[in-house]
Amino acid sequence: MLQIQAKDYFEGEFELPGDKSVTHRAIMLNAGADGEAVITNALMGEDCLSTCRCMRSLGAEIDIDGTTLRVKGTPRFRRGRELNCGNSGTTIRLLTGFVAGKEIDATLYGDESLSARPMKRVAEPLAMLGAEVRTTDGHAPVIVSPKPLHGADIRISVASAQVKSAILLAGISADGETSVTEPVKSRDHTERMLAAMGADIRVDGNTVTVKRSTLRAIDVCVPSDISSAAYFMALGALKGKTLCKNVGINPTRTGYSKPLICWE
Repeated sequence: MLQIQAKDYFEGEFELPGDKSVTHRAIMLNAGADGEAVITNALMGEDCLSTCRCMRSLGAEIDIDGTTLRVKGTPRFRRGRELNCGNSGTTIRLLTGFVAGKEIDATLYGDESLSARPMKRVAEPLAMLGAEVRTTDGHAPVIVSPKPLHGADIRISVASAQVKSAILLAGISADGETSVTEPVKSRDHTERMLAAMGADIRVDGNTVTVKRSTLRAIDVCVPSDISSAAYFMALGALKGKTLCKNVGINPTRTGYSKPLICWE
């Protein structure tokens, strides 16, 4: 039997798991970039393992040692791949955009739960870039066929980091400029990582614009997940002092009020 004894004062230091959203992007973008990269503090749950499996199938080399990954990218993806995205919505949505501009054919699918999630919200804006993306009654499996892409000005009615990211990842393979405008700003992990990897990208308020770009592999230390830190932050605020190390404090991700402070 587990017994918990209350304390009037609590003090402690914590190292927390990496952020899943950043881990997905670090794997996917480095796997499609020139060069090699080391990713540390990655969150290697089933969803991110699905991203690894898909990127390996497309030709990237990924070695996993605990929470550290070594990724050797492949700017030219293999053709005719069947990509099992498992239960990961981030994997299937971002990867649909990424492969759309790579002049390959690919089929993206997942488990029963993933197959129930909507995919038209990704396929329709990608079609505005010239992509040929066919869904199965609006869901997975999703079939991507090779088509040249062209820039477009796309406005999405509901803010979504996954939809925005899919468009941007297609846009870096398109001729001209591709712009995505959201009603409110969603988390911007993709924009930040694309900029760090050398993409031609600019941000103006709720609009992000990209041009055709070749990505350069970069090492990534994945910040710890602020959702995991929230419990210990609240504990420190109520009962004493806590130190949560290396926590990501991207303002588009945190969602916490200013009086709660997160230390790096």
